Amino acid sequence: MAYTILGDRNLSKYPIALFFDESAFNINKIKEIYIKPLMGQGISINEFILFKMTFNKTAVKEIKEYLNEIANTLKEYQVEVIYMTNPACYKVLMKTNKTTNSIGYLNASNYIGYTDYKVILGINHQRLYIDSSLIDALNRSLKVLIHWKNNNYIPPGTNIIKKETYHYSLSNIKTALRKLLICPQLIIDIETTSLKFWEAEIETISFCYANAKGIAFPVYREHSIKELKQIKHWLKQFF
Repeated sequence: MAYTILGDRNLSKYPIALFFDESAFNINKIKEIYIKPLMGQGISINEFILFKMTFNKTAVKEIKEYLNEIANTLKEYQVEVIYMTNPACYKVLMKTNKTTNSIGYLNASNYIGYTDYKVILGINHQRLYIDSSLIDALNRSLKVLIHWKNNNYIPPGTNIIKKETYHYSLSNIKTALRKLLICPQLIIDIETTSLKFWEAEIETISFCYANAKGIAFPVYREHSIKELKQIKHWLKQFF
């Protein structure tokens, strides 16, 4: 059993356990792709413990033996949430035969001895070299951790908006922002091109002004550089 603590090694609790296959257990890459963006969202480096999985990637028997072997270690370090980048191990933890549409969810494990842990299906960073489109799935999986940390996680599909308006033209966006200024309260959701705030652009932004009612419009996406500059100016004035 191999694990690494990146922060203070004298603490008794590391609530977030990140699991990686042996071939993907590159500390520098893990820090760059997972830890640094999460720290930028208020999660301390002292909250992480990293596990290197040395079993056959898809052998269920070996996966179960590994999970049974590390069970006491997870309890000792008071782990609360598991970020699992191995799909086969995720299936065992959740007692499911598939991982389709599992990104973005936070669920309690169904595996004996693990039912006290929440589990998130993550993305192995090595897969990004094969399919760069997975960066969106990676970001969504990390956002689940952020929402868990902030105690505001809502499963995808919950409280679906019943009345929505999408604006694309500059004139409609300007008018919408003016109307929103009179709303007593707003819930705002921002989708960005990256979790790294120093390089992120706003992809889309949405405003909910009442229960299940809201508007949304693209910012970085679908606009020219000139239009993007104008929308950014309006958003700065708005906030």
